[in-house]
Amino acid sequence: MPKGNVIIDIERLAGQLDRLVGHEPSAIAVSGGSDSMALMHIAAAWRASGDISGPALTVLTVDHGLRPGSVREAASVEIVSEGLGLPHETLVWTGTKPSSGISAHAREARYRLMTRWCHDHGIAKLLVAHTLDDQAETVVMRLARGSGVDGLSAMAPVVMNNGVALIRPLLDVSRADLQTYLRSLDRSWIEDPTNEDTAYERVRIRNGMDALGALGVTQKGLATTARRLQRARAALDGLTAEALHTYARVHAAGVCDVSSALLTDAPDEIVMRVLGRCLSAVGGLAYPPRQSALEALHAYLKDGHTSARTLGGCQVAVGSGRIRIVREAGRVPGEPVGLVAGERVVWDGRFTVGYELASAAGARQKAVNVRSLQAAGWDMVKQNGAVCPVTVREGLVSFWQNEELVAVPHLGYRSDCAPRDVQFFADFCNLPLLEGAGAMDVLEAL
Repeated sequence: MPKGNVIIDIERLAGQLDRLVGHEPSAIAVSGGSDSMALMHIAAAWRASGDISGPALTVLTVDHGLRPGSVREAASVEIVSEGLGLPHETLVWTGTKPSSGISAHAREARYRLMTRWCHDHGIAKLLVAHTLDDQAETVVMRLARGSGVDGLSAMAPVVMNNGVALIRPLLDVSRADLQTYLRSLDRSWIEDPTNEDTAYERVRIRNGMDALGALGVTQKGLATTARRLQRARAALDGLTAEALHTYARVHAAGVCDVSSALLTDAPDEIVMRVLGRCLSAVGGLAYPPRQSALEALHAYLKDGHTSARTLGGCQVAVGSGRIRIVREAGRVPGEPVGLVAGERVVWDGRFTVGYELASAAGARQKAVNVRSLQAAGWDMVKQNGAVCPVTVREGLVSFWQNEELVAVPHLGYRSDCAPRDVQFFADFCNLPLLEGAGAMDVLEAL
């Protein structure tokens, strides 16, 4: 049991976990730092205080392999987690590491590995340990960039990432209080040396928080501003959903059509939000394009220009009274990704892909890969009478066995050599970003 003067309201946090997680199997991201170690202990105590079985919780640690001792650090987290009765998995970031932008690449790899593990294990929720400190620092960083309402509302308690809900129950708890809590349990944590490296923007902001505090700009005040702006954001999101319902249609192949009437019928803020949602969904973006880029696109469209533009890995084209947003073919991964029967993989940040075997005999079939259709694949498909706009077809999801095309689900194509007892699927997983938009059954040319 905790000892000493612990000011964290554990019961309130347990209530949050009841509300945000409930009894669904979930995972917890634990690096070994004080924030995530505290979250692991809080979640373990919450789990133990519930039903006899309790909700299933698995601890995930990502070994980035970026510094000596990372294997040992992951092993130390495993020892603690299993001592708390929580199973543990270490996920390793393999391959060549980037020479620049390491922090951003490591973050992207971390969430890719963890969300993929969640998909593979049927888990829809991942707990992460962002704190009051992180929230305040995020607000200051986005102030420096001139962010709008969405940016200044900072981190939401729940956000989707690769089809998995990231749950942040500690956004109003300070790092200092979490460390006090760990000390009360006689628990230690790992100090990451990069937290002192002023080459990183967040570290520089963190080092400047004392100066802001002297001016009366506190972490709590910044987090309160973010929370209030989240209410404004929620109201704008409601108006955006209404606009999507009225003006937008989405095809299962991950294509959005937006009526050009939106440009004159809706306030500029709502127009840019609709465009931002469509670009995020179609481009498979973890974050929407920057506000300045959206403003430039909005001005371009409102001025009546019709030449296609690119933004966020998407092509934006105008014609026939609508704005079409498609994945930019040249940005779609061309390298094949191997699949195992029954496995779920998020491909290109847009589709949950895989294949199912109807019988054990199908297990003897050759290996299946997924990749973009490209020109060579389209040449095969069009011979069967398939019709598809030129801007869409080469970026479509396709399944191959070696160099043999076997299926293109969004064209209803299945080759004669495709195993009869195998079902291929490619589900557009970014539909939640387009809440309210209607379904588009046929992809017409602009």
